[in-house]
Amino acid sequence: MFHLHLDRSVVADFIDDGPLPSPTNRPLVVTDAGMSALARMVFDELAKETPPSRLAWDTYAAALALRLFNLQKPPAHRMTDGGGLARWRLKRAMDYLMAHLSEDVALAEVAAIADLSPHHFCRAFKQSTGLPPHAWLTRQRLEHALQLMSAHPKMGLVEIALCVGYQSQTSFGQAFKRAMGVTPSRWRRDQGLGPPL
Repeated sequence: MFHLHLDRSVVADFIDDGPLPSPTNRPLVVTDAGMSALARMVFDELAKETPPSRLAWDTYAAALALRLFNLQKPPAHRMTDGGGLARWRLKRAMDYLMAHLSEDVALAEVAAIADLSPHHFCRAFKQSTGLPPHAWLTRQRLEHALQLMSAHPKMGLVEIALCVGYQSQTSFGQAFKRAMGVTPSRWRRDQGLGPPL
């Protein structure tokens, strides 16, 4: 069981067809597999040694708000995934994310670049790329880290971590190992770019 409190500004982004429902002191109790799956993802993020990025938190909030909103609507009025982003919107968003690779970017910032609400941007970005914005950005950070490690074998892992948006070598190492199955230093050695074990 988990207790979810979403700011009205988050919920307002998802309601296109009328005013926000009146606030109530009664909790809405739901049993839903989709909400449970999202909650497990949030709990997994909380269990990590390093906190998730603003972009990740914003994406989880958007997904939870949409799911909660849809649970209160009849099936015919539920929001669906719809289509992806127009090419120009996708390019602007990707260019912005790549230009701010080492920063803690908020979903609202990227959505504004694409001239969409955070909710619609998040939904359409995933439709276009197959990944939510924070996961796409993580992939780009790790690909850039691989390029740096290959091109600059003597560059320190702390410096690489900071260049690609991680606050410490530890958080970079954890993300790298989740994606690659080995630590960055082990990957370097396996590529012949570092001292042997």
